[in-house]
Amino acid sequence: TLVQNGNDFIGIIDEKGNYLFVTANLKEHLGFQPDDLIGKNALQLIHHDDVAMVTQALQDMQHRTTMLVGPFRFKDGFGNWRWMETTVTNHLANPAIGGLVINSRDITEKKQKEDELKRSEQQFKALVRNSSDLIVIMDENARFNYVSENVSMVLGYQVEEMLGKNALDFINPEDIPKVASEIESLVANGKADGVVHRFLHKTRGWIWLESKGSNHLENECIQGILVNARNIDDRVKLQDRLQQEMVNKQKEITAAAIKAQEAQRSQLGLELHDNVNQVLTTVKLYNEMFLTGLVQDKEVLVKSTQYIQDCINEIRSISKRLSAPTLGKISLRDSISELVDSINLTKRLTINYLPQFIDLCPISQDLHLAIYRIVQEGLNNIIKYAGAQKATVEIIRSNDGITLVIADDGKGFDMRSGSTGIGITNMKTRAENMNGSFTIESAPGKGCRIEIVFPVIAVKAV
Repeated sequence: TLVQNGNDFIGIIDEKGNYLFVTANLKEHLGFQPDDLIGKNALQLIHHDDVAMVTQALQDMQHRTTMLVGPFRFKDGFGNWRWMETTVTNHLANPAIGGLVINSRDITEKKQKEDELKRSEQQFKALVRNSSDLIVIMDENARFNYVSENVSMVLGYQVEEMLGKNALDFINPEDIPKVASEIESLVANGKADGVVHRFLHKTRGWIWLESKGSNHLENECIQGILVNARNIDDRVKLQDRLQQEMVNKQKEITAAAIKAQEAQRSQLGLELHDNVNQVLTTVKLYNEMFLTGLVQDKEVLVKSTQYIQDCINEIRSISKRLSAPTLGKISLRDSISELVDSINLTKRLTINYLPQFIDLCPISQDLHLAIYRIVQEGLNNIIKYAGAQKATVEIIRSNDGITLVIADDGKGFDMRSGSTGIGITNMKTRAENMNGSFTIESAPGKGCRIEIVFPVIAVKAV
């Protein structure tokens, strides 16, 4: 009864594998009636990939008492492959049996679970081996109990070089306090925020890692602190480089602004000394000549009055260059017009002002001031350096935004030299701060043309 109703089925085969006897529970386990197998060779029902192994086992049983054979695949009565495991006992010399007793068990479900577990383990190992993240398990004292195989790729070490070592021995001394605090928080509270720190690479020195841990000390499968670490060395160095470039750029902008201020002050001093001061000195001389009776002709006073008016005009021109327009009370068209008129009044340069459709375009105060200062800087450069007779200022409103063009008929310059003055640098910086595109064209004897296009987004920022 035990045999007929057990989970194993029992049979007898000869030394070649032919069935001599099988138990009746074969029907329940494999779908065969006993008569289906009697006289049939077992090798005919075994998967071709496993035949060699089973054949070798039959040969070995000639000289052995017992052997565990399997697992191997066996075709059941329904044509399905089942995984079997068989204990074979040699009773060939026993006249009551006269064969090999086979005690077989269907282990298909067990084999499938083992295969699934094996595939899962292989998949995990493949993921870990090829991952950019390092996985480690530490005890509460920060000693490595497990290190993933990709440690050689991430840190240059072999696994055995790190197992049993204390993680803090590899941490940069400046970062040990925050890493130790992170571990203490994980042990005490079970959670932490993660930490960015430097770790000693085997060949490259200190590199930056971003590590995040979780407490699994009570988990029987892990029994430690699970940490994922990622190499962020390139990212940190790039951030540092960008930060340094920003600092350097700010220094350049500050230096340019200071240089521009000093140049403006120097120019103001020269204009006051060479123009206003000289004229006022002449007026003073005329007045003294008239008051002392040296000259009685009132024409001297007329000239003095005319010179004083010239001083007023010169001071007004200087004031216009130094002060911004009252943006809340004057339009872009009118502010540029006043600037152009003040320069035309000096008769140093003839400027043709060509505004188009800008009355229909409300703009922000920042853009208004930027355009004003760019035009001011451009015209001052023409006066001081270009040796031009005529200049043109165009401001055109279109669907794409506002286009500003400043051109002159001066001596120009060779753009291949790669050097530009502080004035052009300031104009370009102001344009870029308002998202404008800055282009300049010039050649010796061909004058200069500057074009700046402010996009719609800058124009509408009211």
